[in-house]
Amino acid sequence: MRIGKPIALILLIPLIALLLFSVANLEVVVIEVEGDTILLRAPATIAIEYLHSVERSKVVEVLEIKGGCVYLARILWQGYGAGMPSSTVDIPDGRVKIVNGMYEGSMGKCLGSTITVNLDYMVEGKVVVGGKTISRGIVKVTVVRGGLLDIIGFYLRYYVGDCTR
Repeated sequence: MRIGKPIALILLIPLIALLLFSVANLEVVVIEVEGDTILLRAPATIAIEYLHSVERSKVVEVLEIKGGCVYLARILWQGYGAGMPSSTVDIPDGRVKIVNGMYEGSMGKCLGSTITVNLDYMVEGKVVVGGKTISRGIVKVTVVRGGLLDIIGFYLRYYVGDCTR
């Protein structure tokens, strides 16, 4: 027996809705820099590297994207210039180790679902993500979390709805 077109359509609509809403825990990382966009599936890791503006010593901030948040997972640094951890009190778990001649401290601090890094004001600043190095401009990292419809809605609002891009 053959199902008529109206009945097939009625059966197809709930199936499509079930597929769209059943994928409820998607996490996509959107990285934008000067018109280019990099999309990653979370969890993801990003490194921000730069030289300390006074000491000219290397600093690496390792960001982990998971659970809808951009976390400052750990920081690696040389020396104790302004703004750098100066004791184990500045590190949440109190433990600092030395890795390849650099101090390393675990931070585990959520910075929010969006961060912006202006590399143009950093000494030798760069963002390393997925094997790609970005060395100039403003880098915006946004975590989009939700179901498939949420991800599609973000895309439509952000890329299609904004005529200034």
